[in-house]
Formats: sequence, structure tokens, C-alpha cells
Amino acid sequence: MKISVVLIVFNRAELMTKSLLSLNHQSHLPDEVIVTDDGSEENILNVLKELAPKLKYKLKYVWQEHRDFRAAKARNNGVRAAKNNFLIFLLIRI
Repeated sequence: MKISVVLIVFNRAELMTKSLLSLNHQSHLPDEVIVTDDGSEENILNVLKELAPKLKYKLKYVWQEHRDFRAAKARNNGVRAAKNNFLIFLLIRI
């Protein structure tokens, strides 16, 4: 069974980091994690670049321009980027 985790973020890089690191400790690691960013003001991509070497799974980044709260569109962007049949969704929002 191959699993993709779609993590929707808007700012809150510290919570995103904790979430991504916690996935390292699961009994069944995801095959990939797609971080889909709803136009964060924080530099999420730089945080991911620093964090990526510590992760035990493939990481993808998807970005969309911020136009209010568009979690559904961000989630759909993540689904389109996913390569596996089983999807798990996580949402980090202020």
C-alpha cells in the first residue's frame, strides 16, 4: 500500500515542521508528503529545504497565491500532485 500525505499550510512553519518530523516516527511511513501552501507570508519553502534531509520520505511542495482562505483549492492542488492511491489530509492554519 502506497500512501501520500497532503499537508495544507498557511504560515505556522513551526507546526508544519513538527508535523513533518512526527511522520518520521510512524510505523508505516508515507511514500510521499505533499506540502501545499496557501500563499504563506512565512518562507515555507526555505524551511522545507532545511528540513528535507531529516525526513525519511519524499517531499513535494506546491504553492498557490493567497486570496483569503482557500483550503479546498490547496487540497485539490495536493491531490493533483499525489502519485499514490491512498491519501491522508492534514491542515495547518492560524
